Amino acid sequence: MSPMTAEHESFPKIWIPLMVFGGLAAALGIWLIVGTTSKTVAGDPPMWIAVLLALGLAVMGLGELVFANGRPRPWVGYLLGALFLAAALVTLLRPGSSLDVLAVFVGASMVLTGVLQLALALFDRQDIEHWVVLAVIGVVGIVAGVLAVAWPGITIWVLGVVIGVRVLFFGVLQMFVANQLRQLTS
Repeated sequence: MSPMTAEHESFPKIWIPLMVFGGLAAALGIWLIVGTTSKTVAGDPPMWIAVLLALGLAVMGLGELVFANGRPRPWVGYLLGALFLAAALVTLLRPGSSLDVLAVFVGASMVLTGVLQLALALFDRQDIEHWVVLAVIGVVGIVAGVLAVAWPGITIWVLGVVIGVRVLFFGVLQMFVANQLRQLTS
């Protein structure tokens, strides 16, 4: 038996859990996109959306942890994974208030980022070739941040769609990797 064959036999069925996890992640991503779109635009999001968001955040956290060693700076992946998992836990344990906090956090982050971009554009306009573009992006960020805080339902909808798309792509990628492993081991 060649070393390559022995290596392949040591993980002959690893593709099965990857395929299952990828399929579940893709289904969760679709559910997040469709579920948050249909339920949060009309009014306050129901509590089950918090559970979906928590699951989506957990999948993103696990993905960051699994692939952290593939980064040039693995600590970034570990930190992101821990933050996503912490956000998932908070969202799951305090679903009502955590959605409002999540919306305010997103809005405040957008306002702060917009203010910093606007300040950078104005104070460093001699050194920044396209400072007007940066200033406009900063103003748009400030306005979007204020709107995110003012209408938390819309913010949760956007988060649900963005997290859903990311989890969907993560799941599809997992299924692709699982299929490649299956072909390699057969």
